[in-house]
Amino acid sequence: MNLSHFEIQRSTDGANFEVIALMFTQENAENGAAYRYADYNMPAQNSGFIYYRLKIVDMNGKSIFSAPKKIEKTDMAINK
Repeated sequence: MNLSHFEIQRSTDGANFEVIALMFTQENAENGAAYRYADYNMPAQNSGFIYYRLKIVDMNGKSIFSAPKKIEKTDMAINK
């Protein structure tokens, strides 16, 4: 409740994250909402891990971070 937006952040080392997208919350999101994002601009490395996390920002500007999600890049199959 009372959420403004999410920052989607990416990292190649799990420590230094960069903002790759902003998603603004849907009206009436407190009743449940689904969000989807595809990362078509991943770094050019061929293997290793990519980390993602969310910065969740409320209407007052306060924020919290989700736990990072570690994904093995070789397992990702993206169709452009």
